[in-house]
Amino acid sequence: MVTLPETWDVEARDYKTNMINLIFPNHSSSIYIYALPISDIKDFKNLDDLVVRSQKDKVLLYSRAGLDIRLQESSSLYIDNHEARRILYSIEEHPPLKKAYHLEYKCQYNEYIYSFIFDGNYDDLETDQLTIKDIIDSFKLLNKQENKHGITNIFTVDFPEDWTVKSFRNLLTSGVSPNELPKVTITFFPMIQESLDEYIDRVRRKEKESIQLEDSQNLYIDYREARLLIYSGYNSNGVKSYYINCLVYGDQNVYYIWSTGNYDNLANDRKFFDEIIASIKILK
Repeated sequence: MVTLPETWDVEARDYKTNMINLIFPNHSSSIYIYALPISDIKDFKNLDDLVVRSQKDKVLLYSRAGLDIRLQESSSLYIDNHEARRILYSIEEHPPLKKAYHLEYKCQYNEYIYSFIFDGNYDDLETDQLTIKDIIDSFKLLNKQENKHGITNIFTVDFPEDWTVKSFRNLLTSGVSPNELPKVTITFFPMIQESLDEYIDRVRRKEKESIQLEDSQNLYIDYREARLLIYSGYNSNGVKSYYINCLVYGDQNVYYIWSTGNYDNLANDRKFFDEIIASIKILK
């Protein structure tokens, strides 16, 4: 998981190859992030050996393209408490730039090599370094068993591994169990000028007669006060269902989490719901 500036443009994203490419607002610099399985790296020994091989391959590749690339610096550091390497190159006469920088960070964790590649105008390197440092410092290496999702800079959530997770236009994220129910959805909207209890009271006044309030609870989500309402009713197929609504205020947004499933499974499904909301991290 990594936090990126809101003003950046996403040029490309490919979840199957664990890749994301973003463009700085000034369009003179970019960042390319990807995770490569170690099993896909031929004759892999260790991180240092990989860096040395990468340096040789990069100089050869750029030289063949007629570009003058030079190694400026190679150093060690830690990313999320794991050993990493930082490699800085300069490239002379790199159209449309007179001189460009190519900066790489590489970190090994579990079965992957994580790479951050920054390219930009060499004259902007000192300024870009401030943003680059913030990005690297924000990077969190997730355990293999974690299934982190969410919306960048808004919230993160951890669904069970075997659930199908979908996001819609950076507006909501839904997790669906293998049996299609239960389903848990998280969305958000801008902060309103009401207290949490006032908002809940307004929601209660709009309740449909076809559903019945079974329970209401006060709880905490990511150390913030939240309210939970559990309703029962019958779905379009005449099956008795439960509907869980949960609201929590962030600093800038109101977060709305809801779930539905068969009423007979409420006790068991509630365990999944509680684990999911306990994993939520509110970022705004």
